[in-house]
Amino acid sequence: MPICPTFPNLFGETTNFTCVSSCASGTYADTNARLCVSSCPTSTYQLTSPNLCVSVCPFDEINPLYGDPNNGQCVATCTNNYFRYNTLSICVATCQTYSLLAYNMTCVKLCPSGFYANSSGICVATCPSNTYG
Repeated sequence: MPICPTFPNLFGETTNFTCVSSCASGTYADTNARLCVSSCPTSTYQLTSPNLCVSVCPFDEINPLYGDPNNGQCVATCTNNYFRYNTLSICVATCQTYSLLAYNMTCVKLCPSGFYANSSGICVATCPSNTYG
């Protein structure tokens, strides 16, 4: 296996033992191992453009991506009823873990006007019976 230089940013291609600047489709550049890998290491996420393993998915207001622990990928929409947590660019099972509330599948600090937090930490339009808004 070739040891590829970090400058320029090159990765070892394991199929033909060469150094490449970007990994082939279906493989991802592991910046720690300096190799093209078929799946990213634990605690990193697969980013498909460019094919790269990242510890934090890129977040911008127009095209935010979130690290999905269900499939190990950077995704626009979280799977399995997970919530988008913008600050950390990850998908979470519950917003309450981070002392946040859930609104529209996103973790928020406060419910928007006209919504109220229920006992499960979910913003609802109508308070449950025997509670007040």
